Amino acid sequence: MKENFKFVTTRKNLIDVSIYGIENIELNPCIILVHGFKGFKDWGFFPYAAEKLAEGGFTTITFNFSHNGVSNGGSDFDELEKFEKNSYSLEVEELSEIIDAYSDGEFGETKNNDLALVAHSRGAISAIINSVNKEKVKSLVTWAGVANIDRFTDRQKKKWKENGYFEIMNMRTNQLMRIGAELLNDLEKNFDNLNLKNYVPLINKPFLIIQGAEDLAVKLSEAELLLSWTDKKYSQFEVIQNCGHTFNIKHPFKTSHSDFEKVLKLTLNFFNKHLK
Repeated sequence: MKENFKFVTTRKNLIDVSIYGIENIELNPCIILVHGFKGFKDWGFFPYAAEKLAEGGFTTITFNFSHNGVSNGGSDFDELEKFEKNSYSLEVEELSEIIDAYSDGEFGETKNNDLALVAHSRGAISAIINSVNKEKVKSLVTWAGVANIDRFTDRQKKKWKENGYFEIMNMRTNQLMRIGAELLNDLEKNFDNLNLKNYVPLINKPFLIIQGAEDLAVKLSEAELLLSWTDKKYSQFEVIQNCGHTFNIKHPFKTSHSDFEKVLKLTLNFFNKHLK
């Protein structure tokens, strides 16, 4: 069973939350799925993955970052003015609040303190930082997770500063999407506080890195970089051959793919071992 919530952050931003397997929230361990850049909780594989994780015995939370560009109750990008004002630090803060809200019983009373994060792509930034900062997080999985937070060239940054924004094309929706000065300022002012190289070595809990071998958005070399920073007694590394950034899943979701089924199987086996 799935239930939807509206969560208000300390900054008074409204966040859409969906909880799968909520009927078992009192006793089951919890997994929070974290979307990435140009992602949202109802994109492609997220609802399907949440259902499968819930069927596997885990209460599963999906949510939209408040400035991901999707309105409350929306199903695609319809708030580009919010998307423009997003930042890494805001996402770190909001994931922290979702973790606390679950632990504090705001979505339903729970007697199970076992909580884990699964993050796709840029979602790895907020997930990795929170896995270090939050003792409540017992284990972590990244799907095509980024290692480098500074993904822009000097030429791009120069133009960004001149214009006050940087434009990207969403090839799926044909929308020209602006990234505002907020993200660049955040990156430059808070680089040390966001740099994953400073956090990954501190992860002292089970950490599974899953990467598509043919990923063009987050290359295999980035996953290998993440792995190189880990304490190897806690990390596990898995490469899915012949697939890219979304493991051969597209939006809107129509059916799963054998490559994504491998991702789900690895993830479920990992949590059955380390979270239950």
